[in-house]
Formats: sequence, structure tokens, C-alpha cells
Amino acid sequence: MTRALFVTWDSPETTYLESLFLPLFAAMRPHGVTVDVLQFTWGGALGRRRAAADRLGIAYRASLVRSGGSVGTAEVLLRGPSAIAESRFDVLYPRSLVPVAIALRARPRRLVFDADGLVADERIDFAGWSPNGPRTRLFRRFERRGVQRADRVITRTARAREILLSRAGVAPDRVVVIPNGKDPEVFSPGTAAERLAFRRAHGIPDDAPWAIYAGSIGPQYHLDEMLAFHRHARAIRPDARLTLLTRVPLRIAQPGVEVVACDTEEVPAWLRAADIGLAWRTPTFSTAGVC
Repeated sequence: MTRALFVTWDSPETTYLESLFLPLFAAMRPHGVTVDVLQFTWGGALGRRRAAADRLGIAYRASLVRSGGSVGTAEVLLRGPSAIAESRFDVLYPRSLVPVAIALRARPRRLVFDADGLVADERIDFAGWSPNGPRTRLFRRFERRGVQRADRVITRTARAREILLSRAGVAPDRVVVIPNGKDPEVFSPGTAAERLAFRRAHGIPDDAPWAIYAGSIGPQYHLDEMLAFHRHARAIRPDARLTLLTRVPLRIAQPGVEVVACDTEEVPAWLRAADIGLAWRTPTFSTAGVC
């Protein structure tokens, strides 16, 4: 059995670990790979994440920092190698740039780098970073060194693979594409009776047009456009509803709109009961790394 240590750096609002990675790690166990998790984070959500890991039999350890942003990143970079050293593993498996930076300092024998997008480019596109600023140059260095040192690099898209190969100058077989996916047994349409029962349990009229969004909130996800879409829908159908499934705290005073911070395992039931799902992204250079 090969033991891997997955290292990630996440805000309290994100649910990538519970919704995407933990189910994948559980599915890897029958194939001879056990994945433990070391998560750097701040604030709440530890109980929710630990419970999700416990349900799947995955060892989870959190290392708390005081805050996010530059201060938290600096703290993770300083404390990260010693936190990694407390675990036993055969393969170190960092997700994204700050985790791969501390993984390189830990000097593992085997390294799998999950690049998971083009992080520095996302900061340029959506967070106002300068393309030539010191933070961008630092993150670019993390990216390049991670790709050059890793035994394998995972990307979400073929375009991200091309970009990383060009920047790092490594052999093509070093970087592989593993796109995001879903478990069809979990994310299934369900029956008409199940959908109707869920709608009634949550106060949604049987015939009301119901749109739903699940995920983070940020400029690249077009919240304003979703709300405008809902206003147009209400002009045609006054009973139209819009539900935003997110852990980002929002206050929206718009008729027919609700914000729900549900647990990850409840998301499929919400999605299957609605009529339409919304998933808009700004088409920028960095989004080529994830979709």
C-alpha cells in the first residue's frame, strides 16, 4: 500500500476538499493508495471537514494560521515544512502553488504536484495583481520549480498542460490531464417523486421555475448577472426562484432569491430538484486552466 500526503491551503468557505478530493481519495484505496490530508486553513469549518474525512475513513489533520491573504501565506510558508515532517508518507501530493512551495522545502523522495489551475494568472485576472509584480514573480517561481521537480504534474485541461510545459521546459510525459468529474451515482437526476418531495420540503412551489447555483462567489462567477437573469425570469414568471448554494456570507434583498449554506453531501439533492443550473465563468487566460 502506497501512502500519500495531500497538502492543501484553503479558506473556510471553500468545499473543494469535501466535495471533490475526499471522494476521489476514498476511491483510490482499493487500488493500493491511501491518502492522508494535511490542510492549512483559518477560521471555522474544521468540524465539517473532519467529519467528512471520518465518514470516508481518511486521516485528516488541520494546521491553523491566523488569517488568509499575504500574512497567512507567509505563515504557511514558514511553518509548512515542519508540519509535513510530522507525517509519514511515500508520496507528497501538494495541491496548488503555496503547498508545492512548502513541499519542495520538505525534500520528498516522490512528488506529485496537482497544479489545479493557473493560480498566478487567476490573481492577475481577478485580484488586480500586476503581471510583473513581486507576488506574481514569486508564484511563477513556485509553479516553475514545482513542475520541474515533480515526478508527475496533474492539470485540469489540455491547455493548462501546454502552458506549464512551455513555462517549465520539462518532458511532455511529466504533465498529465485529469479533468474534474462527477460520480454519476451521486449526481443523478432522481425520480419525479423525489424532486417533488424535496421542493415541497423547502417551500418551492411544484411548478415554479427554479434556478440554482453551487460554488464560490467572486467576480469570475458573475453574481450580478445571475441576479439580473433572475429579475428577467421574475418579469415573465413572478413565482420564479433562485437559490445560491455557497458558504460565502451574502445578504441579498431580492424577491425570490435565497442563500443556503448546506453541507456538501446535500448539494446533489438540491441540484436534482431544480430546473436549471447556472455556471457562468469569465473567459480569461486563467480560466483555460480549469475549464
